[in-house]
Amino acid sequence: LNRWTKYTGLTPDALDQVGIFPGQKLQFSSKTLKTFGHRILPHLSKNKNLKITGAKKLDKVLPPRAEFVFQLDYHNEEITCQALVNYGKQKFILGKTTPNDSIRDFEEEKNAMDLLQTYFDQNNDHYFLSMKKDKKIHQFLNAGIAKLKELGRVEVTAAFKQMMNSAQTSLNVHLGIHLRNNTLDLTVTGPSMSAEDISALLDAHQQQKHYFILRNGEIRKLDSPSIEELDKVMTSLNLNLKDFTKGKLTIPAYRAFYLQKLLEQRDNLKFSSDHAFKNLVDDLEKGKIKEAKVPAKLDKVLRPYQKDGFKWLATMVHYNLGGLLADEMGLGKTLQVLTLLVSLKGKGKSNLIVAPASVIYNWQNEIEKFTPELSCVVLGGTKKQRQEQLQTAENKDVLITSYDSLKRDLEFYQDKNFETEIIDEAQNIKNAKSAAAKAVKIIDAEHKFALTGTPIENNLSELWSIFDYLMPGFLGNYTYFKQTFEQPIVKDHDKNKEEQLSQLIAPFVLRRLKKNVLKDLPAKDEKIVYVQLAGKQKELYQAQTQRLLMQLGSQNDKDFKKHRFQILAELTKLRELCCDPRLLYKNYQGKSAKLAAALDLVRASLDGGHKILLFSQFTSMLAIIRQRLVKDKVTIFEIIGSTPKLERQKLIEKFNKLKHPAVFLISLKAGGTGINLASADVVIHYDPWWNIAAESQATDRAHRIGQKNSVQIYKIVAKNTIEDKIIELQKRKAKLAEAVLSGKTVGSTKLNRDDILEILDQLKSE
Repeated sequence: LNRWTKYTGLTPDALDQVGIFPGQKLQFSSKTLKTFGHRILPHLSKNKNLKITGAKKLDKVLPPRAEFVFQLDYHNEEITCQALVNYGKQKFILGKTTPNDSIRDFEEEKNAMDLLQTYFDQNNDHYFLSMKKDKKIHQFLNAGIAKLKELGRVEVTAAFKQMMNSAQTSLNVHLGIHLRNNTLDLTVTGPSMSAEDISALLDAHQQQKHYFILRNGEIRKLDSPSIEELDKVMTSLNLNLKDFTKGKLTIPAYRAFYLQKLLEQRDNLKFSSDHAFKNLVDDLEKGKIKEAKVPAKLDKVLRPYQKDGFKWLATMVHYNLGGLLADEMGLGKTLQVLTLLVSLKGKGKSNLIVAPASVIYNWQNEIEKFTPELSCVVLGGTKKQRQEQLQTAENKDVLITSYDSLKRDLEFYQDKNFETEIIDEAQNIKNAKSAAAKAVKIIDAEHKFALTGTPIENNLSELWSIFDYLMPGFLGNYTYFKQTFEQPIVKDHDKNKEEQLSQLIAPFVLRRLKKNVLKDLPAKDEKIVYVQLAGKQKELYQAQTQRLLMQLGSQNDKDFKKHRFQILAELTKLRELCCDPRLLYKNYQGKSAKLAAALDLVRASLDGGHKILLFSQFTSMLAIIRQRLVKDKVTIFEIIGSTPKLERQKLIEKFNKLKHPAVFLISLKAGGTGINLASADVVIHYDPWWNIAAESQATDRAHRIGQKNSVQIYKIVAKNTIEDKIIELQKRKAKLAEAVLSGKTVGSTKLNRDDILEILDQLKSE
């Protein structure tokens, strides 16, 4: 009814008024009759409920209907369309009027013109479409031609047919890899493509275009799986297809192993490589170590595993790669590095060692002891003095400076190039945004190495920062690393990602444990000494606990985040009360259960002829202990943060030479790394720390090469207090470093919000 009324001009009401009934006849004008015959009748004929008679007679008197012909051609990177409309034997150009237009159906022609204008630009009766209009080309080739066929007949030239065939052919590319001295040359090629074609092709793909025109004029489809996979490989390398210049790109050689791993995951991107690249990847894959001759003077000094360590370092130098020597503390990383520096002597360049201020003179002593043939200078004193030392040290084999000095002296290093840069206790650059991290990464050196027994103390981001120093870009930028590895591993416990990261860094990390390589190292025995708070100390502790719980009870999650540092400060007060209430209340006159237990341990150990290392994080606690030991006329040594660097080394040497029992009081952060106190065989941890790695570092000041006695380790813990919860936290949380370095279960060791809440919930139940 809608079609009927539209083309007859009669509304339903009008039809009703003229009294339509079966058998009634209606008369139409010739125009309406043509409309009825060409448009209405074909639709009515499809209705099975209608019987139509006289249709053939009507066909004989109807004027011819419009038949459209679309002639498609391709020339000069442009599709053209000549649109014709035929009425019987009479032919017209679509849309172009003539004196003989009475038989034409301009409404039908307008529909055809509207369809053409959807895809083509128009100049009078000329329709054209430039191949540069990628989206319109895509629409026309994928849908437009079919639409034209629904409306009429489509005729194509040989040129258009050839264009269509090539447009359905995808472009595949091939990646060539060549290893130079310290770079990888990547080259993208493709069949019948010039360097300019490749460059433009990669750019077109980057712009998400559907088609690409070669310099010879041929058009190709840009849905190539090989280009898509090349794009993904580049993204994983933190690179962009735009980085290719005429299909060529150079990247550091240390990315070879990562590149190989990425390419192994791609099925459609074909690649070829030279023998040098294959040999490098094969050596890294299998952990092959290039044979390197140990300097004669050190051959009998080095232990077998240390010789392997030297050869591993030499292999990294051979391939121009960086390396992380992550041997457990006490295995002689310093000596392994010095052996490498002796083997490099004569290269004509100095080597730079960056270490914590507390151990720079330890490096100097080790050089004088084991490798006196290496000339060295410690860059110390004022900034002006360090500048003068640096200017006159060009012929020195080894320059030693501290992290603090380096970040203040960067301007003096602008024109300096070193053979190697070695950073000791590399956890000092765990925060990539710190001045120390930025400073060591700026230094220009042919080879870079990092030394640490604890490459990951808290977060995987620490590992990323170390590798960003060793081989910038190896693990991508931090955003990429966080999204690809850190979050899936730590938050989602993704075992596949964990294994992938472990495999990725494995060739560039050497880690040995004392239990595996030092069969002759005396055992260490760890014992937790529990004490019970009592009397006034217990009352003060319980009062502080209730105060903290009341404070937290009035806070929501938002308040918790806002006052996080205040909460940590309150937790610290609980720990101080466990140590000795005098840390908070100077007028406190009561007893301290931990102090009594510690003094008993010290006295018993001294009576047994032992030398003792006593660690605490609170220098004020060390002061209290020192005061009590002075009264007992005990020989005491002490290192805290304010102890001068030179003085530290003198104290260490004096303590190690001492033949009778003594106590060395050490603040955990000041003496947790870079100190050799193997003459001690008793270690007392007065207060536990959240991160067990920090305690292990301190313990290994004594349990290391040179130790002749078994080492007894005591941890004094106040039972049913926050210290008890810290020990539980240490046991429960896996070491993130070992997880990545050995593929074990990963868990963050950082004290986070969930940890704090869990500890406080447990405190509520006490």
